[in-house]
Amino acid sequence: MQIQKQENMKRQQEQKKDFCAQVTVQLMLKEIQKGSNAENIVLSPLSYTAVLNMTAAGATGPTLKQMLEYLAVDSIDDLNSKFLAMAAIATSNKGDGGPDVCFLSALWLKETLRLKKSYQELVKNVYKTTAKYVDFGRKI
Repeated sequence: MQIQKQENMKRQQEQKKDFCAQVTVQLMLKEIQKGSNAENIVLSPLSYTAVLNMTAAGATGPTLKQMLEYLAVDSIDDLNSKFLAMAAIATSNKGDGGPDVCFLSALWLKETLRLKKSYQELVKNVYKTTAKYVDFGRKI
């Protein structure tokens, strides 16, 4: 039973990677088709993973259960430790001749809403960001 669960989790991890890569490709194609003036377009599957992880970390009940299953982890602690390990690998090539990678995440929240203190601490410590409160209805 345990071996089957591990095999399922490994398959789900591969599906997640495929999904993030597919979303990246679709967004790049849309930008190219629009005739974007940008000379370089960069979209990161790692960023999609961060978004899914932050969403799961704030979820509860059946939504949390489904997200943990999709992300192929057993718990929020497991999710966060795997993200930290992945981010450490992505940014570990500094100065050794490999590519320099910086990882940036952001959390934008409607100004009338508030996050739980525990979630604020989690995104600060694990995802290295804080919530920015925004008036999404205001035109600039």
